[in-house]
Amino acid sequence: MNEKNVRLVCIELFDYKNVAHGKLEMPCAVNRDFSCDRSEILGIYGQNGSGKTAVIEALSLAKHLLSGKPLPPDAADGISKNADAATCSLSFFIGDENEGICSEYLFTVTRSANNAVYVSEEKISYKTVSCGKMSAQKTLLHYKADVSGKFLSPKYRYVSMIENEDDAVELAVARKLSLRTGTSFLFSEDARPFIFRSAKEPTADNLALVSILQALSRYAVQGFFVVDSN
Repeated sequence: MNEKNVRLVCIELFDYKNVAHGKLEMPCAVNRDFSCDRSEILGIYGQNGSGKTAVIEALSLAKHLLSGKPLPPDAADGISKNADAATCSLSFFIGDENEGICSEYLFTVTRSANNAVYVSEEKISYKTVSCGKMSAQKTLLHYKADVSGKFLSPKYRYVSMIENEDDAVELAVARKLSLRTGTSFLFSEDARPFIFRSAKEPTADNLALVSILQALSRYAVQGFFVVDSN
């Protein structure tokens, strides 16, 4: 699925700034028309404090993570004052015409004791899309930084990454680097070889996982532009 169209179709926020829960769907997602034959212009309007800025800032965080960059220094400001963590879920259509996949990338940023922020959770899931019809959603990879032991699921994927003791050490080091630098684990250069190793068998799920990682990484750098108020 290399060089396919990528378009953002939905963003959902939990405990981000003043938004306890909010969801914004693009017209193509509402109508289930992913033909990509025309551009969409979406205006966000609402009264002060309704969450317009929260959407833009959350998109900026997503761009940082998908492109392998550290979270910005002020990322902690995005977490609601009444919460220790904020979650953002973005859905992307990857494909041509009405054939492709709808991928969800979910991430959670958590405030530590010294007010630093780290990525505590990431999940990649997908649905197949064909002529406006969608399959059931399936989780491809789920990362939880605060879990001891096997911090990746499904279990079979984690096991397929580890061929020897050195691999387990390298993967643990990649996890620590992600925590220390405030970067994505799933989209890091250190974790990528292990993730691709787990997807070497040409199954539908493995092909989808590789396509999603490649497409979103490329999109974050080449086609995902966020201009905030700063």
